[in-house]
Amino acid sequence: MQAATSAARAELDQAVNNYNQTVLTAIADVENSFSQYYAYKEQIVLYRKLVEDGREELKLSVELYKKGLQNFQTVLDVLRSLLSYENSLVTAKTNIASSIISVYKNLSPNYYYYAK
Repeated sequence: MQAATSAARAELDQAVNNYNQTVLTAIADVENSFSQYYAYKEQIVLYRKLVEDGREELKLSVELYKKGLQNFQTVLDVLRSLLSYENSLVTAKTNIASSIISVYKNLSPNYYYYAK
């Protein structure tokens, strides 16, 4: 009887430890997901500003080219930079969408139940 009680107690302790570890892992995953979300949100704000500034720079560059004050290579360089900024903005938007999915996934109680 004593051995069965000790075995049951050890099994209960192991189950409690597994549960606690699962909860701690879930909390850490949710925190990481939110951290990524906020980091990408900040990136989007910065890239939007870069795109806005890049578009303005392109307008000015084209005007200077039309007036003969600047060569076409400069216009192309400005356009290349603008396209790079826009590409970075799209990437950041994709990343934030993935991080939102990750937040919802990590907040789902079924995710950790079925992940095992």
